[in-house]
Amino acid sequence: MRRLLLIVCGISVFAFIAWQVIDNFAERRAQQQVLALSQSMKKSFHVDVAIYKPDSTFMYDPSLSGTAPDQKMVLEILHEVRKALSLYPTGFLEKNLLRVVLVGTLKIEGGRVGGSYLINDRGNEIFLSTDYVLSNESRAFARRTIHHEFSSILMMLHDFPFKQWRSYWPSDIVEPTDREDILKYANIYLSQQKVDALKAKGFVSDYGLAGAENDVNTYVELLFDDPSRLRQLAEDHELIAKKLRILLSFYASLHPDLRALFISGPLKPFVPAY
Repeated sequence: MRRLLLIVCGISVFAFIAWQVIDNFAERRAQQQVLALSQSMKKSFHVDVAIYKPDSTFMYDPSLSGTAPDQKMVLEILHEVRKALSLYPTGFLEKNLLRVVLVGTLKIEGGRVGGSYLINDRGNEIFLSTDYVLSNESRAFARRTIHHEFSSILMMLHDFPFKQWRSYWPSDIVEPTDREDILKYANIYLSQQKVDALKAKGFVSDYGLAGAENDVNTYVELLFDDPSRLRQLAEDHELIAKKLRILLSFYASLHPDLRALFISGPLKPFVPAY
């Protein structure tokens, strides 16, 4: 019995060591692939990719905090980041975005978020959380977060027409302006029935209730990642169509290639003429 127990223990130890060797190999392999993909993206888009470490200096905003991401998760997410960035003109990206920072768990003032952005003297940055289970839905979430956060950078840098946008804000819904209230709204998830009712009021997502900037962000997610759905929403709801025209006019003014992208796709009927 003792000999059998020793044999079993020996097999278990061997299996554990073998598993660690395999896992370490997979981790190193993932690191090599991440480096190669990051370098390729830098060459293609002139945008850096950085991996957050707890002792790094990426977080210039004290309200932001994060954890180091898993390399294998980083590799999966990087493919989605590449897809998202590939929709923008290269020179346009180089001018407006310094880098994308991949984080494990990302928090703002202790509250978990999918992404954030910073505009500072060192360059504009997008922070993207990677610690969610990968699926087709979460891959889309990663792409849309890039568009979402990049749109905030562009709005701040290029004088987005917020006054015109807010003219379509419903009078029976108070727009939050305090940071704490905005974060509170951002973590409210309404039923599908209530979300559908918001569409007639000009919202494509309940997240848009968290203020005009967040409202624009939700439009931009669909603008680049699901334009056919955005077209359908605009055809069904007059207020969404009006806000979509504002958004398309803004983006088309930033670069002629963006205008060409919209004209060549399903949103062509809503692109304002010069």
